[in-house]
Amino acid sequence: MNFSRKLIRRLLKKPRFRQFVVVTRRLDGSLPVFQARIPFDFEELPQDVEEIEASLAHLPAVHRNDIGHRVQRRDLCHTAKHNGQIIFASWIAFGERYSYALDRRYKLADSEAYLYSVYTLPEFRGNGVYPAAHCHSLKLLNELGYKRILACIDPENFAAMRVSEKLGYDKVGTTGFIEMFGLRWYFHRDHAAFSALKPRSFWRKV
Repeated sequence: MNFSRKLIRRLLKKPRFRQFVVVTRRLDGSLPVFQARIPFDFEELPQDVEEIEASLAHLPAVHRNDIGHRVQRRDLCHTAKHNGQIIFASWIAFGERYSYALDRRYKLADSEAYLYSVYTLPEFRGNGVYPAAHCHSLKLLNELGYKRILACIDPENFAAMRVSEKLGYDKVGTTGFIEMFGLRWYFHRDHAAFSALKPRSFWRKV
């Protein structure tokens, strides 16, 4: 009886589909330089949970919901500050990146970095802060010896797609999942951009 109920629940589960565009950029060539329309100070926040939480308290919860884990993984938080206020923040991961949207881990090679959780305060969007600040991040990663940066972008986030193209990122594939009857199939097609990622597709019960 128990088995029958579980089976029925699985069969009645609504199918789901989630997909992101995989983009990548080389860091060992010429790097872009953009000027924002408003002045800002670029800053890398210290690896201190309480200080980062206090600095980002005005950002949406989704961009600061696991700062303890981010700091523990040694992820970097890069910010842009205008008139004393942080108006932009982005995170860069190394070694391994966990995607909350997909509930999947992405293994990175030693020479790879991963950009995620990028956010600009709404009232400052359209001023070119994101591309200008990200140029600083690219330069720092290059100086640290990293050869490639990757990101996964929601295809419906047209602004993020435009900025990634402006910054010289290339679309290399897609990653996501298809879910039916309590089973989820993960797919990842990126022409080996994530050079350390294995396996690229697999099944999982949900």
